[in-house]
Amino acid sequence: MNMRQILLSLALLAVILPSAAFAIDLSAAKAKGLVGETTNGYLGAPNGKPSGEVAALIRDINTKRKAKYQQVATKVGKPLNVVEQLAGEKAQSKTQAGHYVQTSSGKWIKR
Repeated sequence: MNMRQILLSLALLAVILPSAAFAIDLSAAKAKGLVGETTNGYLGAPNGKPSGEVAALIRDINTKRKAKYQQVATKVGKPLNVVEQLAGEKAQSKTQAGHYVQTSSGKWIKR
């Protein structure tokens, strides 16, 4: 790697790192109404059109949730969809007032 490539890499990092430091977290996204809890234990976007940053947050958290749900399903010997449904019920019951949850018909409402 020559000096020009190193400097270019450092410049790219300088641009990327600050945006990562200001990335929205789950609590802030919920408070702003950008994400909500679905009936199947995953996050969704109440407005249907999340920004790239919010979409990435949803993907990241849903990927982690699915891995955990699969782990629980395997441990207790239940199908994944049963664990997902129970997790969805629990997440929605714990959702703070003013945050979004999705109904079984797919409609988003504030608790």
